[in-house]
Amino acid sequence: MSINSRVKIELSVITPVTLLSGRLQNLSAWLTEIKSKPIEVFLIHDWNDAKTSKELNTLVEKLDNPKINFIEGFYGGPGAARNVGLSLIQGEWFCFWDSDDMPQISEVMKLLNSPIDLNVDCLAANYVSINESSGVKKLHFLDSNYTHQIAIDPGIWRHFFRRESFPSTKFSNLIMAEDQLYLTENLTINKKIEIRPNFTYHYVQGRKFSLTSNKDALNDLSKASKHTLKIMQTEEFINMEFAGIMFSRQVFSSIKYGNFSCKIHAIYYLFNAILLSPNHIKKNILFGIKIFISHKFSND
Repeated sequence: MSINSRVKIELSVITPVTLLSGRLQNLSAWLTEIKSKPIEVFLIHDWNDAKTSKELNTLVEKLDNPKINFIEGFYGGPGAARNVGLSLIQGEWFCFWDSDDMPQISEVMKLLNSPIDLNVDCLAANYVSINESSGVKKLHFLDSNYTHQIAIDPGIWRHFFRRESFPSTKFSNLIMAEDQLYLTENLTINKKIEIRPNFTYHYVQGRKFSLTSNKDALNDLSKASKHTLKIMQTEEFINMEFAGIMFSRQVFSSIKYGNFSCKIHAIYYLFNAILLSPNHIKKNILFGIKIFISHKFSND
C-alpha cells in the first residue's frame, strides 16, 4: 500500500508484527480509531507464519486506510523491522508501538495538540500496565527525576520523537533490549526531553507469546550490556547516569533470566566495566547499580 502524500501527517507510528495469528483484536481496535486522525502507520510484518500474514492482509484490506502502510519481509527481530519504517516516515513526530498493546489514541491526540516548544526533541508520557491474567492495572507516572525512571523502566512506546531531531537513528539487530540501546544512544544530554501527564499507552503484561518469555531472546541481554558499555566508552553526548542505570539493568536481568553462558558473560562485562573502565565510566556504573538495586528493594 502506497504512502498517502496528500495528508499532512503529525505522527508516524512504526509497529513490528510477528506470530500474532488469532490475536489481532488490540491492533485492529487502534488501527480502526486512527481513520480520521493525522496519523500514518507502518505495519512491518516480520514473516514467521502464513496465518499471521493472511490475517494482517485481511485486516488492512478491510480497514481501507491509505495511511496504513503494510510491509512484509524476513527481518529477524523488531529492531530490523522498525528500521524499515524509519526509512519511510514523514510525520513531524514518530513513535514505536507494539502490536499487541493498546495505545490510547484520544490521549495521543491531546498530547500532540497541546503547546510544544520548538526546541523540544522528545516527549515522554505516562502509561498504564495491565496484567493479562489478573486484569490488575497499575499507573506509571513520570516526575522531575524522569531520566532515572526511564532508565529503570524504559518503555520505548511511551516516547514521541521529533523527526528532524533524530534524522538518522537506527536500531541494532538484537532480538531483545534493542529498544534500550536506542534510548541510550538517542536520549542524550544535547536532546531536550519534556514529560507530559497524558496516559497515552496501555501496556499488556504477562503475555504467553512475548519476547520476555523467550529464553533465546533473553540471552541478548548480556550482548546489550556489552553494547551499552561500548556506547559509554565512545559516544560524546551520552547521558552517563542514564547509561549507567541501563547497563546495570541489563547485567542484572541477564544474571536473573539468561542461560548459564549469558550469566557468565554478564558478570564478565560487569567486572570488566568496574575494574578496567576510566573513572568517569566506573563512577556512573556504580551509580547505576545503586539506583537499580534501591529501586528493586523499594518495589519488592
